[in-house]
Amino acid sequence: MNSRNLFIPLLAAALLAACQDRDGGGKRHAPGVADSVLDPLLRPTNAYAVGQLPTVELRHGSEHIPLDLEGLIAWDTREVGSITARVSGRIEKLYVRSLFSEVAKGQAVAEIYSPELATAQENLLFILKQDPGNASLIAAARQKLLLLGMSNAQLERIIQKGVIAPTVTITSPYAGRAMDPGMVGSTSSASATGLQPTAALTLKEGDYVAKGATLMSIVDDRKVWALIKVPPSESDALSPGDSITILPPTGAGGSVRGRIGSIEPFFREGEWNLTARVPFDNSTLRLPVGMPVQATAVHEVKDADWLPQAAVVSTGKNDVVFVADGAGFTSRMIHTGTRTDSLVQVISGLAPGERVAANGQFLMDSESFIKTAP
Repeated sequence: MNSRNLFIPLLAAALLAACQDRDGGGKRHAPGVADSVLDPLLRPTNAYAVGQLPTVELRHGSEHIPLDLEGLIAWDTREVGSITARVSGRIEKLYVRSLFSEVAKGQAVAEIYSPELATAQENLLFILKQDPGNASLIAAARQKLLLLGMSNAQLERIIQKGVIAPTVTITSPYAGRAMDPGMVGSTSSASATGLQPTAALTLKEGDYVAKGATLMSIVDDRKVWALIKVPPSESDALSPGDSITILPPTGAGGSVRGRIGSIEPFFREGEWNLTARVPFDNSTLRLPVGMPVQATAVHEVKDADWLPQAAVVSTGKNDVVFVADGAGFTSRMIHTGTRTDSLVQVISGLAPGERVAANGQFLMDSESFIKTAP
């Protein structure tokens, strides 16, 4: 109900009451009575609204607030293994050539020709031929070859045939997908998902590699992260360990329930949101890395004061309520916090027991904003 619509009938009633207080001589009895009736009607309209509306007061309690967020699937950088060269030499054969090729544990990925490896094999065969009873020297020579990357099976074949094998086969100790070194682990969005424009591994046959060089990385796509964007305004609402539900696009499979592993303490390049990492097992759903997802978390706000959403009016810069004051309402600015679909948290500006208009929109002038009292 607009205060302007109430003003005329109430003013008429007040004037009528004032006239009834006058006697035949034109003198007024109890002059304060008429003045008190007229007083609310004569107050500035930008500070006071006359009206009779239902009122509510602060409700104290706890609320569970659902948070709707979004993000994408990314590699879990904790599940990345590196395949390194234990000897320096030349790549004679490459068995894994493409990015994201599936690699099984124990699978051969490359063969390296190494003069150092050939010399170590010759030393072992020489000792076996010249001093077969010297167990300590033989054990030391065998151990050196194992440290250079040869397997026990390869070593036994060399001993049985008495012929050196100038190349060593590099096998993967991990299962997953092949990637170039450094593709996973950057804080940029593209590198975080592992998506790159090239399709072939950087490593090529004929390349020379140094001892200790990383040939390729193997990342396990059965264990991934959901990188969830958290607006700064909601950063205090979530903490590591909080439960969160990941919702893939329709048709991609069921939902995944997980817990926040960590919240990154920095903004990613080009982002104005914090990022929460949610690790989960991807063995069943097999969601592809880079897929956008929705997420739902629940934030519990404990021991707070609440008003109905309709009681709080936003003027653009401030939040305002209309406090019951005699025959009308006085506008007052309040400091608000968390909002739900139906409630607004009141942090300050309103005392317990004070009653406000249940629907503040009815008291907003259609042509001007009411001046708020701090």
